[in-house]
Amino acid sequence: MFAEVYDSFMSHVDYGEWAEYIDNLLKKYGQGVKSIVDCGCGTGSLSGELKLLSYNVSSFDFSFSMVKKAGEKNLATLWQGDMCAIPLKKEWDSAVCLYDSFQYLQKEEIPLFLNEIKRILIPGGMFITDLVPELHLISYWYDFTEKDSIGKWEIDRASRLFREKREQHTDFVFTNKQTKEVFYEHHIQYVYSIKEICRLLEENGFSVEGVFDEFSENSGTEYSDRVHILCRAEE
Repeated sequence: MFAEVYDSFMSHVDYGEWAEYIDNLLKKYGQGVKSIVDCGCGTGSLSGELKLLSYNVSSFDFSFSMVKKAGEKNLATLWQGDMCAIPLKKEWDSAVCLYDSFQYLQKEEIPLFLNEIKRILIPGGMFITDLVPELHLISYWYDFTEKDSIGKWEIDRASRLFREKREQHTDFVFTNKQTKEVFYEHHIQYVYSIKEICRLLEENGFSVEGVFDEFSENSGTEYSDRVHILCRAEE
């Protein structure tokens, strides 16, 4: 259900700016990067912008409905799949997992995912992910509710941060204005520290090249709203 309204719901996000930022990091820290695997691509907006920058992009998402919407955006390679089982060969220059996708992984799943990324990247290949630190979640999402109206849908959203569990739960209620049908979605994202993610990256075959405050090359910290973590697959 979320896929039907996702692009309108996320209309505040400048995916072109995201793609330019990724492009700048890859050009500065990478070595002639031409190909990108977009893990957790959603409806493919970022993938499409990266394609416009002349990258060979391969994209996937766990949600079939998201992938179906992404299929309307003329992406070259697209499939529905699990981040812990990526059906690609070791021939990719880089991979990204952005806009909170990493935080849908439980802690025991992270090494599985990172091993898959390491397996498909060429030696020295680049991986970029992002993280919303706990302090930002406490400030903005500890107990958050909102209502929205998109097309034929009324949308109620309620987010709650459970600090003791290190989990953020978000409930969506979609009500069809005409038929009054109601659909529900429940999302769980996990809270990690920057130090914790960097340690897991290093334990699973990556060297961390930088932790940046969002859309900059300033050092990211637990006080940042979002950090981007750039790392390199060790040879």
